[in-house]
Amino acid sequence: MNDKKNIESLIGEGRAALQKGDFSSAKEIWKRIIEQYPENATAYNLIGTAYLQKGDLKEARDYIKQALQRENKNPAFMYNMAAVEMANGNIDPVIKLLELALTYESHNPSYWSLLGQAFYRQDKLLQAIQAYRRSAVLAPNNADTLLKLGSALFGTRKFVEAALVLQHATLLAPERAELVNELGCAYKAMGLLGIAVQHLQKAFKLDPQQINPLINLGTISYQQIKIGEAIRLFERALKIDQNHPRVHNNLGKIYSSLGEHEQALTHYDRALPNHPRPVTVQN
Repeated sequence: MNDKKNIESLIGEGRAALQKGDFSSAKEIWKRIIEQYPENATAYNLIGTAYLQKGDLKEARDYIKQALQRENKNPAFMYNMAAVEMANGNIDPVIKLLELALTYESHNPSYWSLLGQAFYRQDKLLQAIQAYRRSAVLAPNNADTLLKLGSALFGTRKFVEAALVLQHATLLAPERAELVNELGCAYKAMGLLGIAVQHLQKAFKLDPQQINPLINLGTISYQQIKIGEAIRLFERALKIDQNHPRVHNNLGKIYSSLGEHEQALTHYDRALPNHPRPVTVQN
């Protein structure tokens, strides 16, 4: 077997092992490539991306860095390193890596989408929208990208456009609760409360562990001065996450408006960032 066929065979064996969830075997197979062909960048990249999937960011960075040292103009390796940096919260390197990757491969929707996420994390919403738009043009049926684009448009108060984008996303993935919830939020922001409630109720029905539809329904009820219903919805949300700060803040606001100041203070205290939270806060 010649070198190229041997490498391809080992790469295939490793991928097959990884698909079965056998990370250790996949890693050992790909390490055999490195032992036989130490300048093979693909093997380093494969091990690095496998570590990234496992959440071991240090090992992922080390291996992908080795891949880039061997092929420093490979946009896929740049993208994978950007994904590592994103997971670490290092946004500036993400942008630099992706902008460089796009000079080599400008028609890759994943690169534009991750760039949009980086800009979004920096609150550069207009740049995020531009990047998400490029990704959506290249992959028009990607519901995840449309969700991100809709959220960024919402953040710039372009509610009608956000709703149109999110409508398309829900047509592509009608069973995804977070998409239906976001569309409900867009309708809420447009003042179309009846349609908003329908979508938010549907989102909660699709996934009863989603807390955001309940929060959004609760705020609409409060706006409509349906105080008892708002309290019921927020109390129901606390059954999903008993320490969610937005829920406690809203309950504090309601009880304060009712003149029940002691109960309001209790909820406001639970909403503070330094309040002990054994349950993970859902965003």
